[in-house]
Amino acid sequence: MPVHGIPTAEDLLALPIDGLPDEIVSIAERLAAAPVGLYVVDLEGVALRRLAGASSFPEEVPIPQMAGPEIPTGHLAALERDFAAREIGAVVPLWLRHRAIAVFLVDGAPGTALDDFATRAAGVLELSIRYTDRLAGARHRQRATAGAELQQLLLPPRIAGMRGAEIAGSVLPAYDVGGDWFEHIADRGGAWLAVADASGKGPRASALSALTLAALRATREAGGSLAEAAGEMDRAILGFGDPSMFVTALLARWNYADSTLEWLTFGHPQPCRITASGELDDLTGTVLPPLGLLSGQAFALTRVSLLPGDRVVFYSDGVIERRSGDDRLGIDGLHAHIRSASEPSAASLLTHILSHVSGLHETPLEDDATVVILGVLEDQTHEPPAAPEGISPRERAGRTSSPRRARPSS
Repeated sequence: MPVHGIPTAEDLLALPIDGLPDEIVSIAERLAAAPVGLYVVDLEGVALRRLAGASSFPEEVPIPQMAGPEIPTGHLAALERDFAAREIGAVVPLWLRHRAIAVFLVDGAPGTALDDFATRAAGVLELSIRYTDRLAGARHRQRATAGAELQQLLLPPRIAGMRGAEIAGSVLPAYDVGGDWFEHIADRGGAWLAVADASGKGPRASALSALTLAALRATREAGGSLAEAAGEMDRAILGFGDPSMFVTALLARWNYADSTLEWLTFGHPQPCRITASGELDDLTGTVLPPLGLLSGQAFALTRVSLLPGDRVVFYSDGVIERRSGDDRLGIDGLHAHIRSASEPSAASLLTHILSHVSGLHETPLEDDATVVILGVLEDQTHEPPAAPEGISPRERAGRTSSPRRARPSS
């Protein structure tokens, strides 16, 4: 381990895994010559929670809505300026492919060395999830049921960039339900996307979700089509031998070469599209029965061409069935809120919807609420930039704020 230089990823991987967050903070404090706290975002995306660092740093800091436990590119600058105004401290993101998975809070001026170190630490910290519970445990604000825990293990990164598009998705968990999941994966032609909701609640729903997602992934990895994946998912559900078990789902493919989206719908809410000019329309197509209840029906693909600036919104019924006063949000309410979005990115639209759904009623969610956004970019052949858009090290250098002045949330 270098005494004065910035440790390499190989150096960090050699550290004891159980104490990795503490070692990362120790190195960060040496590089910044200032106290440092290491924070992750909770699963709901509404608070930073201290993973490592002195107890003088607040245990939890409320933040604006994020994409679950990840901070999107476009949200960093606003978060940094908000923290500076509240004298919470200088923010240094731990950046990993289009999103920050954690942040350093620094009681002082971080400098460029800490920025460089944060990039190296991010990948190692993400890798540690498979070896220790410290990172996953810090993301929980309340104890999860077995079903909800399994649900989180199924989910992909919340923010992703791929050729010609950006994807942002998240689940607002009801904690005792665990039936929702979403999926995205890039391939040479574009990307696969899926949103699904398993019947029932708790471990039963989560087990059904896990099996159907496994069937989707196995078919995709073998080079299968959307229709073949749907058939395998249907057969997997039938294997339970229980007619009360089914999954509503929307399976889709983004093709970057011709900028088209094609999909199959199985008893699931249809997506909608909002254009760069703010026009919103439903993307309607054939709706087949839920998976597990198909009875040999033929599949009918729906296909639509997309333009740069288009954003397609996929969601589960937990979104439109969220309580709003004495009523429910509904499709019309969701559409009205989508139209009110001011920022063009997929991640900004995602957090715009999530914060609204979460804040509609003082009661906890009765059902998981899942939202996935596909945003079409001007450049159809490359991924979007992966660099953060935050305050530069030079701007941070003028700060003298102290995170120890921040108050933990109640």
